[in-house]
Amino acid sequence: MKIFVFKDGKTKGPFSKDEILADIKMGRLKSDDQICTDGKNWILIRDSGIINFQTRSLLFWKIGVISLFFVFIVGAICLPLLLYFGGYFSDEEVHENITDSQDNNFSDIRDLDYFEWESHPDDSFKNGAALVISSSGKVRYQLQGNPKSDYVEIGQVLTQGTRLITEDNGEAIILFTNGTSMSVGNNANFLITSFGQKEFQSDEGLISSLNNELSPSRIKLNLDLGELVVVVKKLNKQSSFLVQSELGFAGVRGTSFAINSKSGLTSVNVISGEVDFLNFDNQSKLVGENHMIQSDGNKLSYKRDVPRSEISRIILMEKEAKNTAKDISVSKMGLNIFRKFRSVKLNPREILMRILFLPVR
Repeated sequence: MKIFVFKDGKTKGPFSKDEILADIKMGRLKSDDQICTDGKNWILIRDSGIINFQTRSLLFWKIGVISLFFVFIVGAICLPLLLYFGGYFSDEEVHENITDSQDNNFSDIRDLDYFEWESHPDDSFKNGAALVISSSGKVRYQLQGNPKSDYVEIGQVLTQGTRLITEDNGEAIILFTNGTSMSVGNNANFLITSFGQKEFQSDEGLISSLNNELSPSRIKLNLDLGELVVVVKKLNKQSSFLVQSELGFAGVRGTSFAINSKSGLTSVNVISGEVDFLNFDNQSKLVGENHMIQSDGNKLSYKRDVPRSEISRIILMEKEAKNTAKDISVSKMGLNIFRKFRSVKLNPREILMRILFLPVR
């Protein structure tokens, strides 16, 4: 095809189609310039049909490049923010410091009187106890008033005033007579400060079948060092379960949580349910499921999500505590009889059977 061009009052050509397209692309020709393709009639380039496909392709190409650039810029800005607030950056979590005003408002709403309840408010509360149902490595216990400590045996009975100590490679699982189970990590040191519990009657069901505690109870532990992962059955309205560290108290009504105490820092990770945390400046916070709170003695630092690595580790300890206790029956348990078995080296099932006056199988 021979094409003539009329531009600036002059006729030029002939040109090939490719030459015309090249001039259009270089800007030497415009869509309102005239061309003749049949040797007779002059028409505008934009009406000739010669550049429709080329123009449309060029337009789409420009739009595509601009759109891609825009998406890249928006993604580069928004993606890190989404990942950050969604909790996907390793173990670093978004957190907030709880101010005095926030804390005071919270304290006005939450009833924290149970933090100060007596363990034995009346004669119906007897002395509760706990059993060591699993241990590995070096785990020692120390009786109240005794400066010496001894290594625990499976079935060791721990009563009010008893301290449990795990060494570098030591771990233990404890079963309280209200149905609470607890996994004790290594290098831990805690005291059963007080434990009052009402006598109870129940069938011969297993610990794993219990949703609620066996009877009203009030337990207070003092964690000097290390980590406890606690699985608390749903507590009665008269009941309380408290863990005190050097920087505050954790109080629960029925939940699974971990509390870790080390020099200058106490942290509470909640796996299920809710935990009240109160420091010694009367700052308090209700910590919900998959949330964490830390206290350094000056302020409470609240994290919206427990780091994934922490969740996995704590759930593993929680599962181990549940599985170890699941086959133990605790029907018609006489709480005060536990003391008689303090030095008896029997497995947990044999101890419980003897307490229940049932034959040992």
